Amino acid sequence: MTDPWTGPKTVRFAGTLDATHPVARRTLTVTLDGAFSVKLNGPATADFDVVVRSGGKVVGQSSGQAAHDLLSFASACRSKPSERVAVEIVRRSGAGAFRAAVTYAG
Repeated sequence: MTDPWTGPKTVRFAGTLDATHPVARRTLTVTLDGAFSVKLNGPATADFDVVVRSGGKVVGQSSGQAAHDLLSFASACRSKPSERVAVEIVRRSGAGAFRAAVTYAG
């Protein structure tokens, strides 16, 4: 084995959402099946949600009433050797800065 698995990857990103910029997106290339989660921390006065897309289709989304969400999949399975997955932070109401952490197998 030339490239053994060393553990899950975590990608962090941050931004600001408001009426002019209601969506922030980060695209990842997933090459391994396994757990996948997105943790969102935003302002207490806002409602931001997480949307995950693969192949242009929504494969998961949070729907909390605040901007502190956790969306997780026990097992995310790819249909190709590598798959592009888009993680979106979507403003429903309010505005402000957010931080997101995406953890996945690789």
